[in-house]
Amino acid sequence: MILYPRNLALRDGQAPVVRLIGVGNAGSHIADHAARSLGGLVDVVAIDSDRSSKPSSPGVQCIDLGPLTTHGIGAGGDPELALEAARESRGDLQKCVAGADVLILCGGLGGGTASATLPFLAELARSPGAMVAAVVTTPFSFEGRRRALQAGESLKALEKHADAVVHFENDRMADLQKPLNNVRETFSECDRILLQAVGAIANLARGGAPLPVSRNDLLAVLRSSSGGFVFGAHRAEGDDRAVHAVAGALASPLLDQGRLLREAAKILVHISGPGNLRFDEVATVMQAVSAKAADSSLLHIAVDISQGHEVGVTLIGRCGGQARPAQATETPAAKPGTADLTLTAEPPKPVVKKAKQEDLPLDPVSKGPFDRSQPTLFGKEDLDVPTFVRLKARK
Repeated sequence: MILYPRNLALRDGQAPVVRLIGVGNAGSHIADHAARSLGGLVDVVAIDSDRSSKPSSPGVQCIDLGPLTTHGIGAGGDPELALEAARESRGDLQKCVAGADVLILCGGLGGGTASATLPFLAELARSPGAMVAAVVTTPFSFEGRRRALQAGESLKALEKHADAVVHFENDRMADLQKPLNNVRETFSECDRILLQAVGAIANLARGGAPLPVSRNDLLAVLRSSSGGFVFGAHRAEGDDRAVHAVAGALASPLLDQGRLLREAAKILVHISGPGNLRFDEVATVMQAVSAKAADSSLLHIAVDISQGHEVGVTLIGRCGGQARPAQATETPAAKPGTADLTLTAEPPKPVVKKAKQEDLPLDPVSKGPFDRSQPTLFGKEDLDVPTFVRLKARK
């Protein structure tokens, strides 16, 4: 049984207030695109310490973070400075999270502003009792060790305060693209996947008839911190629209052509369609997903009616075996053919033990086969005993 500490029930007779908050440069970029693609279904806010990265969309509310601390030129990748800026703007941030039933926090971890502000925001949102879901990315491996460590620490803090954390690894998303794609195409595809995930969570959180997903079901899938996030979404229209929609969702790079669904313990299937959406189309989608999932997988289903003529299918789940950002105690393995430039302490020098000269025994020892022979005595001295021994005994 899963117990949720806060009341997640909606206000009677009112649609939930869903607010998307993008933090930092990457988060502001997501907020800018989300304001256009989500069409006013959610409130969109962008928070940054760098005034030059404000979104261009008029549908985004912008907040300058810590103007007296950062002077509007950013935190320079320093989480401590960004945290001071967040504390300076605490009043603005509290107003930002107030009145929302669901908060979706977005940003790229590893730098300063998002790494410090996202956990701070998530903690502030606990007081009003909003459901907090975070959609974050972690740095490419070539961005350096420090960014990886900062991302790992921020991710841990975020998981402590948020209800659910959806974590995308930039390396993994880039690896899933065609190897000959140029930089613009690769980044564009990564942005598309992120926007799809943010939009899907927003739509699921808002709910809809005839079969809305409960927020307990949504959290049951998203809340687990173990394993990697698997996601796929696609829309289709015309003949066999349900077949094409579920096939496109299963073909998502983050599902590995549907193979990763077999490793997911819980899968959330969201189907949206026009007013003429048929029951057999819903059944077609669920049969295709069930065929890819393991027999032990628990499927959660949500169906809502949307405008237009398309059928949309969104698949969300988690699977095991995904790597996490580097932690402060871990040392990354060097890649073949690259030099390891990590500064480490000098290995301890081997301790050479000096041989200890022990004292020679001065007492008479066994004479072997001559033990039974009579000693050679001269006066009171035994001449068989060496002279220096006899002289030492006289002292």
